[in-house]
Amino acid sequence: MHRKLLLLSAVVFALVSCGVGTKCFASTIEEADGHRAEKEYSQAEAIYKAIVQDYPGTDKAFTAQRKLIILYMAWGKETEAEAAYEQLVSEFGGREDLAGVLVGEIAGAFRVAEKYESAKKVYEYVVSRWPTDKLALEAAQENEIRDALSTCMNQVRQRIPDECSKVDAVREKYGLAIVPFLEEYMADVNEHVRWQSYRSMILVGVDSNDVVARRGIVYELLTGMQGDVRNRGYLANRLLQFEAADFSTEAKQLVQRQFEWALDGGMTREPRDIFLLVGVADLKSELPRLKQFVEEREQEVTRSRAREVEERQKSLGGSGSGPGGPQRWLERQWWQGTLVWAALRARARMGIKEDIQRCIELADSHPNEDYKVSHFLKELAYVRQPEVVDYIYDYLKSDKVEKWKARDVIGNSYAERAAMALAEMLPGFPGRKDIGGDAKTIERCRKWMAEQRQKLEQEKKQWDIIR
Repeated sequence: MHRKLLLLSAVVFALVSCGVGTKCFASTIEEADGHRAEKEYSQAEAIYKAIVQDYPGTDKAFTAQRKLIILYMAWGKETEAEAAYEQLVSEFGGREDLAGVLVGEIAGAFRVAEKYESAKKVYEYVVSRWPTDKLALEAAQENEIRDALSTCMNQVRQRIPDECSKVDAVREKYGLAIVPFLEEYMADVNEHVRWQSYRSMILVGVDSNDVVARRGIVYELLTGMQGDVRNRGYLANRLLQFEAADFSTEAKQLVQRQFEWALDGGMTREPRDIFLLVGVADLKSELPRLKQFVEEREQEVTRSRAREVEERQKSLGGSGSGPGGPQRWLERQWWQGTLVWAALRARARMGIKEDIQRCIELADSHPNEDYKVSHFLKELAYVRQPEVVDYIYDYLKSDKVEKWKARDVIGNSYAERAAMALAEMLPGFPGRKDIGGDAKTIERCRKWMAEQRQKLEQEKKQWDIIR
């Protein structure tokens, strides 16, 4: 304490001796800054406070007061920093340059320390005083986004459930503005943090109508997919939600690289979605390799399935099986869930007529109609071709409902399954984001499809399909 009093006395003496000389003031501020840089916080605090006390209302005091706030944040004294901030706006609220200082320095210091609520308080003050200050508005937006992401990601690291509702809120509020901040987390060492950043990025991209922005997002996600083995399967699957126009030349090259890796057997996590991604990206240059893959693998897969069925039937002892698991397994077709089925659909999506027809025939050949409707209408919707729309439309007109015999439970209606599949394919389809299964919603979907069909026949056009 005695040393601190001596130091403060020396500072006051120096200020008095210098009078109002700018040079002396600068050297005193520089001295305090030097102490702060060396983490000699008590010495720096004494000098800043002395200047504020001896030169009230002056530029000198203004400079010292704002530096005092930054000092306290570096020192870890948040309470003192907030008190110093309150003093700054109270004593210097009339200065024209206050807004820039608050946004550029004070709020920035709070944000560096991840004290986003304190930074928010600063931004709210600036916006209330200067409602048209563009810098303050943008900074306030950034602060809100960073606060939400920081809270979310810190909780993700701790495996806290339901941790990211704030991120969903700012994503819906700011849209594409959140993307640069999500990118900062895409290289995080924690795989769950990366997953969360991918998830939000995908949702932003799918909801955006900006083709340039969507292309940028797709490229970033594909780049992340290259090295993120843990999240590669998730990314490959979610990228199927995008459209051909969203894949730039560079993005297509990345898809091609992943496809080559999958063909070589170097990918163990979800190679099927990589095959399907080739179709989404409209990589027509890969049509020959997809065809060759089907020709080489189809017989092998067929024989393998036949052997499995024979062995399973033997294990059942020839007594047959009930309507539950064993029967469902025996009904499973040779192509279900295989890379051959993925390759056929990819070729069909790129417009190969023989494969479009074959995909429809294979799906239609499944012996269990309930299973066919509940699983394959959605898988066929991936193909995005007029023939598929016509096939699924027939189920929209059906009044049947699924019945899971093993549990004697009534499930979804065929019409609802068809509506959900058509919603993925057709722009303007009623309730594209949220298809309900109630009779009123289904009737509205049926009416819309009938009107569109009539219009297309009159104009001799085909279905307008989301590619």
